[in-house]
Amino acid sequence: MEETVYLDENDKRVDPSDIGKTHEIADAASGAQSKPAQVYNRLMQEERVNNFISQTSPTNSLNAINYMLKGYAYNVENKEWAKVTDGIPEKIRLDFLQFITPDLSEDVRMTCLSPQQINGIMESVIEWIIDYLDIVAEENNLQEEQMTKIALIIIKAIYYTLLRAQNGIERSKMFGSLSMGETLNPPQQKSGLSALKFWK
Repeated sequence: MEETVYLDENDKRVDPSDIGKTHEIADAASGAQSKPAQVYNRLMQEERVNNFISQTSPTNSLNAINYMLKGYAYNVENKEWAKVTDGIPEKIRLDFLQFITPDLSEDVRMTCLSPQQINGIMESVIEWIIDYLDIVAEENNLQEEQMTKIALIIIKAIYYTLLRAQNGIERSKMFGSLSMGETLNPPQQKSGLSALKFWK
């Protein structure tokens, strides 16, 4: 029986015992070439997540509310805050900022809240705002229209932040985006109408 002869691409004889090793070397070389691409993709993914976190941080909402309570409005064209009206008294503004800071935080955004918990938080927020404005309105000459505007600014900011924590949606989005192949926009879960119960 004739011995089988193996030749490489240059027609040189190859020892049969080295054929497996050749494949292993080729596979290792291929893996080494793919590692830089994997590292790059990983870094790009983390950069996207960091950008998303910074741009959508509740702290940005807190900063925006501070401007609004001072009487500023955001100009979309030149991307700057412009003074459009008189702000509310300094003490009232600071009291509101102090009150809403815990709710407009990364801790809240990264938690997992049920619709019932969101409703409970919003009920306490609304009760405090109504009681507080009722106390300071007369001594600071606040008009009903102005009080309504203040209340809605605060209520909407907190409510939208809490919705991002409903059932851990944003937390899951963040952690999922750190895995290769995941995106920052996974399918959204249906929130249900019960989350709006506090308006009734």
